[in-house]
Amino acid sequence: MTAPFNHDYSLQSLQKIRVTGHEFDLYVTPRFVPHYSGIDYEAVTAFIIRRRAKKAHAFIDVGAHYGFFSVLVGHS
Repeated sequence: MTAPFNHDYSLQSLQKIRVTGHEFDLYVTPRFVPHYSGIDYEAVTAFIIRRRAKKAHAFIDVGAHYGFFSVLVGHS
């Protein structure tokens, strides 16, 4: 593997970070820290999902990443 991806599949490299613009933390590998703590990740999408989640009875997250939207809905 190339250097940027060395820790992507290592549970030992996970870092707990506060997600910018939200009141929850995620565990991510070093390469993805700037995605969640350096910017307001998917700001418009997160806003829409958060508003819709308040009326939803179920939410299915079909993504394959760190569960950002699942945690977002859980906190809504």
